[in-house]
Amino acid sequence: MSQVDFDYSYTASGDSNINVNVRSPYTVATELSMADGSQGSAVISWDPTTRDRQIRFDFGLKNVKTSSLTDRALNFKTAVLRRTVGFAVGYKVTSDRLTSHGELHWDSDTQPDFVYDFAASRTSAQRQQTYDGSLRVSSYLINTDSTFSHRIISDRRFVTEIVLDLVEKLTIRSDLNLAASTAVTHRISIQHPRLSRVRVIFVTFGCCFGGHIRNAQNAIDQSTCETVLCAACVTNSLYRH
Repeated sequence: MSQVDFDYSYTASGDSNINVNVRSPYTVATELSMADGSQGSAVISWDPTTRDRQIRFDFGLKNVKTSSLTDRALNFKTAVLRRTVGFAVGYKVTSDRLTSHGELHWDSDTQPDFVYDFAASRTSAQRQQTYDGSLRVSSYLINTDSTFSHRIISDRRFVTEIVLDLVEKLTIRSDLNLAASTAVTHRISIQHPRLSRVRVIFVTFGCCFGGHIRNAQNAIDQSTCETVLCAACVTNSLYRH
């Protein structure tokens, strides 16, 4: 009949710590510690004399919510046979700002193999509201540092700009004007270092017979390549054919 031989210890003052050592019928040592009630680690070892026969876990949870701030985060990481596997993700929210961070570990290196950082904010100045955002991704497969901006100039005009930076920057700009005197216009421009600038103007109301296209063309910057479309004329053309 086999016997169980073990001992344990527990510490409650300061950081909580539990140690369990089993000597029979097999040898295993376990240590669990918690700091501040949110971050902890656990180590299971089959041979205390070497790190090659042990598994380590690190984990944490944050959940803070007040009237002005929400801060939540979760992380988990384990090291097995010199390989680190784990993740971390979290976000913070205030009345005018949102941020988020995440990372993924899957290698012998202690540095994460995938990281993203996202931020968005809202500001108001001179009767204009602006929403700005950024996304940064770093990994073996993709690296980008992109931005987003949306401005509410008035109740009837909205300007949006997106910059996608994948080795080279691609800029997409949208200008929606619902308060134009002759016609409602939506200007979309795309710019890339390897391409000429392209601007497409959609006239969603009005008619070319009133000179809207001619007026729009006179306003075009001659240094850019632009296409002008009138929704009314396109519709009439489709019905005629």
